[in-house]
Amino acid sequence: MSNCKSHHCAQDGAERHLPKGEDESRLEEQLRKCLQVPSSGNIVSDSNTFKVAIPLAEGRLCNHFGHCQQFAVIRVKEGLIDDKELLTPPPHEPGVLPRWLGDLGVNLIFAGGMGQRALDLFAEQGIRVITGSPSQESEALVQGYLSGALVNGPNVCDH
Repeated sequence: MSNCKSHHCAQDGAERHLPKGEDESRLEEQLRKCLQVPSSGNIVSDSNTFKVAIPLAEGRLCNHFGHCQQFAVIRVKEGLIDDKELLTPPPHEPGVLPRWLGDLGVNLIFAGGMGQRALDLFAEQGIRVITGSPSQESEALVQGYLSGALVNGPNVCDH
């Protein structure tokens, strides 16, 4: 077993390692740098508005991203949830969901897990992915993210 915690950056696909026992604030700062997320919790963008996509099954985050029942697409404006849509995704095939979510103007995805190829395809669309998100309702995830209280675990994807 490795003596480190790792994080895959959806922007460049690079793996980052921090020794076990490293101060949690340092780990959080490394993740924010990788995701280009300022300490306020909002993603870096040219405006105060961005869209978050969350794969859902039975109203909660679905750990199997590519086979979810629907997506919540939430618009955040000036730090507050401004709008929410529930959308049925197109059939799951490689590359379809990144293009579809990119066309919807999504900037950020919360996922339980995601494979490296999918992470790369989302990065090509300019969409940041946060993996290891807990199975919660979409508004709770976004509120936790905005307040800086969202706690993510490991990427649960095995491929």
